[in-house]
Amino acid sequence: MNGTDSDRGRARRRLTLTDYLVRVPLGVLSMMFLALIAVPVMIYMTVLYYAVRWTGALFAGRRTQRAAGASREERVA
Repeated sequence: MNGTDSDRGRARRRLTLTDYLVRVPLGVLSMMFLALIAVPVMIYMTVLYYAVRWTGALFAGRRTQRAAGASREERVA
């Protein structure tokens, strides 16, 4: 290529006043909204993960070992 603006990672057109006054603030607001939604979901999923691990550890002794029983059976093909 000849080293055009698009090859160097620059924008193809200059930003207009409308872009600066409308599109940029809307983009920033949308990113803030996504972060506002994502952070509580990450916290909730982390708490849920540890709660499931904790309850699974409480009932680990009561589970039947199906995998051990299946290994004793002979396969007939």
